[in-house]
Amino acid sequence: RRLGAELGSDPMAVYRHLPGKAELLDGVTEILWAEALDPAAFRPELPWREQAAGIMRRLRRVLLGHPRALPLLGTHPLVTEGQYRLVDAALAALERGGLSLGPDALHLVNAVVAYTLGHALAEAAEPAGGAGGRPDLEQAQRNLQRLPHLSAILSPWLGRGAGEMDAARGFETGLRALLDGWPEPGPAPAAD
Repeated sequence: RRLGAELGSDPMAVYRHLPGKAELLDGVTEILWAEALDPAAFRPELPWREQAAGIMRRLRRVLLGHPRALPLLGTHPLVTEGQYRLVDAALAALERGGLSLGPDALHLVNAVVAYTLGHALAEAAEPAGGAGGRPDLEQAQRNLQRLPHLSAILSPWLGRGAGEMDAARGFETGLRALLDGWPEPGPAPAAD
């Protein structure tokens, strides 16, 4: 009903096109994944790590551009043929760049997607308790005086007065660690 009201349409009109809410959510996720996994953005000349980093950067931009869709993309399974085609195209690009698509490749894909979703959620989400839930910077600096290791890491950000780390830099650091830590494909197994 709310969708119909927002579109200035009969609330039941959506059911002439979609059988139910699940199919509507399938469509929303497919649109967002299509934006993130746009095959036109793939760069076949790049090694797989660079391809994967580019795909995850696009996914992060899409997620930050649609913060209310973050929980949906994080929990809604890929179920449509269109979604499967998008993932298949991304895997083909990674394979062209040298990634071995053995059984463990799914673990890598899951790891970088989960990392990207989690990072975007941390960036875009309202703090628990609302905007007033942000820490008091002066209190944080007083607390850090008693915590030398944490202080050494956080002082540059607190010293700027911004109080927050550079989210894009933090995302890149973690993404590189995940991708660079993935082993190169080994030699093909010997034929029996």
